[in-house]
Amino acid sequence: MMKKLIINCTVLSMLFLGMTIFSPRVLSAPVCDKGTITSQASEFKYVAPDTATISFAVKTTDKNSQKAVELNNQKVSKIIEVLKKTLNADEAIKTSYYTLTQNYEYNNITKKNVPDGYEVINTLTVKLKDTQKTGKIIDIATKNGATNVNSLSFTLQNTDGVCKELTAKAVLKAKNEAQSVLAPLGKTIDAISSINYSCTANSSYSPYRNFAMAKGLASTAEGSDSAISIEQGETRVDASVTIVFTIK
Repeated sequence: MMKKLIINCTVLSMLFLGMTIFSPRVLSAPVCDKGTITSQASEFKYVAPDTATISFAVKTTDKNSQKAVELNNQKVSKIIEVLKKTLNADEAIKTSYYTLTQNYEYNNITKKNVPDGYEVINTLTVKLKDTQKTGKIIDIATKNGATNVNSLSFTLQNTDGVCKELTAKAVLKAKNEAQSVLAPLGKTIDAISSINYSCTANSSYSPYRNFAMAKGLASTAEGSDSAISIEQGETRVDASVTIVFTIK
């Protein structure tokens, strides 16, 4: 929680002088504008994320480039077909990266790199609104051919409700703080000269886990109906306001 007040220098000049005389501490004079008081306040809250984004890849290799492509297409098509049965209408799966490259192997005799087949990588990205399904989606993908789980992140995309709540609290806090400072001076708030506010959520929360060996995850889950356990954590939302009040 942050609070900051900037109040009228003329109003506080004698008060500040008296505090300087009778206090053993060294005080700094407030930065002020004539006839106004500037108050800042902030609030924060931790909330559950509402979106999970998973990126996983299917890698296939073969001596023949066309065969490598066909094998990859078969695995990816199977994964997409199975996942679509689990996704809701507001959830989606898409291809976010695709590459076909020729592999090379170093020949110790010729001292040269020689062709050694082809590699196809197809990366799929799944966006979930039901974050509780995250482990299940990873489980399905790895059991049906995904070779790598590249990334997993949780984000809060719908911040309207929590931002309204936090901003309202910060505004009230800034107002009360300004009034509490003016009251001993026999002054009060007259009107609002200006107000600025902001509200932001952490861009994402990415739990670390080595997902490179997706086949290992799949083999661990084989024969079990339980999905991979994933903890989604919470996202911090911060709201702050700066209000300039006129004084009467």
